[in-house]
Amino acid sequence: MVSDVATIFADAKSYGPSEVDIMRESWRDIMPEGSLLEMSMPNLVVETMLAFISKRINKFDVFKTEYAKRRGGTQFGDVNLQTVMKSVALTKAAGSVALGAGVPPIGGTKSLGSQLQGTRSLLHPAAKTVIK
Repeated sequence: MVSDVATIFADAKSYGPSEVDIMRESWRDIMPEGSLLEMSMPNLVVETMLAFISKRINKFDVFKTEYAKRRGGTQFGDVNLQTVMKSVALTKAAGSVALGAGVPPIGGTKSLGSQLQGTRSLLHPAAKTVIK
């Protein structure tokens, strides 16, 4: 079974190499294969999360297309994309997963979607804007 939960693991240089190795192994022991995302560039955490989600819902091509629109022409766009690709290389697609399906609502919480402006949906690439 493939988990829908991932951990992005980066060495923040706050600990020595042996402690980092111990922490990495601890995460490997509890996370399913493909769910421990090694990140060498902390500034790419959001891109890595988006790549993980898109791969899990079989929309990785959409992620790559949208990434190219956002960062393709930038100085480090290609290098950053390769870093993200390496981080999610072991992530397995899970099929068309309905986001939020089977998750009971938590009392007193609000949807994050209501706070996001101009967000594009990976599930509906033809939709111009999901939330306005």
